[in-house]
Amino acid sequence: MKKGLTKKAKKDLQEISKYDDLNIDLETTIDYQNFNKMYDEISKKKPSSNKKVKVLIIILFILIISFSILLFFYLKKWEILDVELLNYDKENQIITLKVKTSKDNNVFCALGKDSKNLKYTAVTNSFCTPRGNLDSTTIYFKKDGVIFKTYEISSLTLDASFVDKKIYLAPKDTYTLKTNLTYLGQMPNVRYEVVDENILDLNTDKLTSKKDGETKINLYIEDKLYSSMDVVVTSLIEKRPKKFNTKKSYLTCNRYTTEEAKILDDILSTKINNVGNTTRASVVEAARFLTLDFPYRIHYFFENGRVSGLGENYADGEGRYYHKGLYLSKDKFKDIKYVFAGPAIWGCGLTNYEDYGIYVYGKKMPNGLDCSGFVSWVLLNGGFDVGDRGAGDTYEDFQMTDLGNRQKVTKQLVESGQIKVGDLLNWWGHIAIIIGIDENNYYVAESLDTYGGVVVKTYKKTNLPKDWTYVMLMDDVYKQDGKITNMWY
Repeated sequence: MKKGLTKKAKKDLQEISKYDDLNIDLETTIDYQNFNKMYDEISKKKPSSNKKVKVLIIILFILIISFSILLFFYLKKWEILDVELLNYDKENQIITLKVKTSKDNNVFCALGKDSKNLKYTAVTNSFCTPRGNLDSTTIYFKKDGVIFKTYEISSLTLDASFVDKKIYLAPKDTYTLKTNLTYLGQMPNVRYEVVDENILDLNTDKLTSKKDGETKINLYIEDKLYSSMDVVVTSLIEKRPKKFNTKKSYLTCNRYTTEEAKILDDILSTKINNVGNTTRASVVEAARFLTLDFPYRIHYFFENGRVSGLGENYADGEGRYYHKGLYLSKDKFKDIKYVFAGPAIWGCGLTNYEDYGIYVYGKKMPNGLDCSGFVSWVLLNGGFDVGDRGAGDTYEDFQMTDLGNRQKVTKQLVESGQIKVGDLLNWWGHIAIIIGIDENNYYVAESLDTYGGVVVKTYKKTNLPKDWTYVMLMDDVYKQDGKITNMWY
């Protein structure tokens, strides 16, 4: 019996059941037709629970489709128009971006590497300024508490600059461009440009000097100019050789004009600053410049006295020159406080008061540097004002052997690797500085009368304990290495 029937319908159903015994086709009777009509009316009044569920599903589906269509058109109109760097805090490694959107609509943005612990800022006047660390590469956009859009930073340059702001090159010299480059995402497209190609040739990131002159190198990121570097090509210096040239000429008197002397001073200070002033590297660079880059040899001259007054006489610029720069022009005389037989610039005649070998008492000899005068000058120009010290052992005051950690040169010390470029070497009465170390040798810059002035000598590591008595390990003096290299090429 069908469910959901009224009492009257049930009674009528019982009445028509009598037709079963009469073998009459039930569907042709008026009673059966009336019953079905009544049942259909009841069914229309009472829909089934399944139909209710279907109706609800259809309504929900229509709502979802409608919401999706509205969201699609909203997102289509809401766009990220531009993302640029607003600030880069190098010290704390924090970046702040400036994000431009098509409109506000109560939207907030944040910068991070994932969606956790983000600090959101409101989009106001179609701009927002999210902040994050260098590992943050995704911008998140939130509306009504829900993240509805993300933007992955494909490539964004934070910093692009030349490591060196100015360089000097000798003729036919080479230089590999060095840049500071910090970015998010993929590495940007870097391009270099030589302003005057008559002076320099550029091959990828390698410069080759062609003739004397001044020009600039520009650094571009995606066609935007980020940095420029000044390049000066000058014949006042030589391309740094792999070995000290023992055959190069000695400096003559008044070889340079005042203007040329000033340029050479600037070359020296520029090279020192480029490796890091007041570091181990800056001291080594000063020694390398005077022995390798400078085109002339500096004479040896016995000191006529010291600025410190611990010598026989107070004297300045007579066998020693305790000032910044080179002693090449007479305008330097204004800084000379004490004289004994001078003043006289390097290469010019100065009365000698020693009687040894070619050095005749009372004879004028070309002014230059003695051993401690050379090392004192190197230390001062590298940024370390240690005073105009001597080269003796330990029984005299104010000696270079009092600097750093003085150690006996032994086979064990050599093999330990503790001896570095920039450390000082000593035997009684003589001082020198190491300017190069390779697998087998130490390269030592020193000035000695028997060597004819300032030179670079090669000492085998195995022979160092025989050739030198002490080494002054200078870590406590220099404290920082700077851009130190064991060799100059």
